[in-house]
Amino acid sequence: MWKRLLKRRRRHGWSHRSGTFTPRNIKPTKGTQTVPSGTPQAKLDKLLRLYEQGKITAEEYAEEREKLEKSLEIRKKVKKKRSVRYKNVLIDQELGTEVKGIQQAYTDWKRKSEGYKLGDIGVTGRGHSKEGGKGSTSLFEHLEFHVQPQKQRPGAKPQDGVWQRSLQTMESLIQNEDAILDEKENDNLLVFIRRLNAMSNTKGDPRNIPFKNPAAIEKKGDKWVVVNWNWVMGHYRTPDYVRKRQKVDGSDNEQSAVDSSWYEITGNEDGGKNIAKPPMWQAIFSGSKVVNGDKGNLFDEGLLKILENFKDSLEGAYLETVVIDDVGNFEEKINSLSKLTALKTHLTKLMKDKSIYRGGGHVVNYGVLLDRINNNVFDSNQRTSKYLRDIAPELKDIVGSEDIRNFKINIRKPALNRLINLWIRPQFVVPPHLGANGKPFVLSDKGGGRKYEGQSWSAAYDKAVKDSQIKKSWIDSLWG
Repeated sequence: MWKRLLKRRRRHGWSHRSGTFTPRNIKPTKGTQTVPSGTPQAKLDKLLRLYEQGKITAEEYAEEREKLEKSLEIRKKVKKKRSVRYKNVLIDQELGTEVKGIQQAYTDWKRKSEGYKLGDIGVTGRGHSKEGGKGSTSLFEHLEFHVQPQKQRPGAKPQDGVWQRSLQTMESLIQNEDAILDEKENDNLLVFIRRLNAMSNTKGDPRNIPFKNPAAIEKKGDKWVVVNWNWVMGHYRTPDYVRKRQKVDGSDNEQSAVDSSWYEITGNEDGGKNIAKPPMWQAIFSGSKVVNGDKGNLFDEGLLKILENFKDSLEGAYLETVVIDDVGNFEEKINSLSKLTALKTHLTKLMKDKSIYRGGGHVVNYGVLLDRINNNVFDSNQRTSKYLRDIAPELKDIVGSEDIRNFKINIRKPALNRLINLWIRPQFVVPPHLGANGKPFVLSDKGGGRKYEGQSWSAAYDKAVKDSQIKKSWIDSLWG
């Protein structure tokens, strides 16, 4: 009977060992799959088990779960990674504070600025084009005409202005997921912020642009005429202006006056309390530090406020991972490479590993060795970051390159052999697994891999050859 039972169980995929039956292929039942440890779900599951086992109360479970969910949500939002190839390096750049909200604020700002047509902001005619050109059709274009850099370089064209460069930078960072912020773009942003700050509370500030205001009109004979003028700051379309247009100028379809917060009536063109909040002022300064967070009725955050937030985020920028390719004159950078202690430690460990030698012998298997070096992620610090910038000078142009957290190097045989000659052969020339009288390891001829004379380790190498009773000519004929 037990023989029939044994055959039946074997037909159904069971194996028989020492009187027990074990399924050959165990598949978890639905709902019992193992969740990888350390993941957000694993942490939540662990918390639930503590509650089910009675080790924490319902109140404690609810409180701890809320804390855990908040921390996980924050972790999702804090940084936005950008991965892109920049010359000879692959970079994952992260900004130090939450960027998603800044990007959304800019997108909303531009959409709103483009959405407000001239009529919506109380402007008629051609906007600010005084040269007879197309003029502006929206608040966004109106801003562009108004905020042209007033101190451009001699001979510079309008499209070379700080305004355009700054907006192009923001556009790139928002719309292009592979964008990397470099120092030049960062400088443009800082210059633009300084320029806007310098504009505040000056005659170039939109809230301080003066217009003559027809304060009083009278009918003389069969015509209405202006009998008294004063000044208005920020926006010209006051109730006085509309009345003058209707009665003095005979406009039958005149647009109504704008919101009273958009202008300030004063006695002279240099006066005023600096309190007008016209649309252009709001689009630029609303919510910013230079106006102590003051806002208007159209924009909670103007462009300057968004740029301030973006600038703050850059102060914590860092490079999560940098991958440097061995291209060009990489061998000439051995001095900087030799200072990467993490790379030295890893290479020393690998050269002591029997598995990187062909057949466990003494000839280096470059396919295995290069794969294990190039796929390894090394930790970095401030000092390492400096050496990496020496190895790949293009990193100096990238915001956050002073703080590189991890790095990888795609190295090739010539540079690798030079590092082995520099680091490994002074320590040992015989693979440890071969013992004291083993054959010295053999490299390829790239990068001086087979130049044995005149080195600090030459004597040790000659002794190893003699002790292992190998002819040098035979070693030299091997391909490493």
